[in-house]
Amino acid sequence: EQCIWTSNAGNRTERTCKSYLCSALALCGLVCDNESCPEISFIANCKDQARILLEHCKGQCSTLDPKRKIFKTFRSNILCDQVRGRISILSSDTSKLDGRSDSLFIQDEAHAAKTNEIFDVLKTGQGSRKQPLAISCTTAGFLVGSQYPLYGQWENCCNILKGLVTDDSWFQAIYQIDEEDDWQNENVWIKA
Repeated sequence: EQCIWTSNAGNRTERTCKSYLCSALALCGLVCDNESCPEISFIANCKDQARILLEHCKGQCSTLDPKRKIFKTFRSNILCDQVRGRISILSSDTSKLDGRSDSLFIQDEAHAAKTNEIFDVLKTGQGSRKQPLAISCTTAGFLVGSQYPLYGQWENCCNILKGLVTDDSWFQAIYQIDEEDDWQNENVWIKA
């Protein structure tokens, strides 16, 4: 399964909402998916960007488990001994990612990815999982054209939403103003 979450809003509130939702999905994937030894990874074009999702997760862990009986938080990961699982951030260096078997990975700010290499390596590694999930979330970016991975995903999602393509393995949520909308009209901003 794949999911893409995009927003053209670009303001701090929207980025925080996206990040908060993705970190909540990661925690849910860790404890609720009934995967054997779940591995959840956050990826981005740099570790600092991926760390934002991890920090949101840590905040949610401290709210859900203030006595740290379930979640053990560390600088670069979160462990859950009860399910023998972890949430971690990964380097964007694909040569160090072979052999992974993530049950869930979340690619943050996917618009900045110039290639699909890291996504493809992690997606391929999910083959042994019974219900793998890959999530791309992003704000709008400037890498436009079918040679860029997110743009291709966006086009595919638009075609699914328009009914031009049928693919039940994708869920898409695209929040943007309509093409005919005046972007300076504050009344249409709610769409994004």
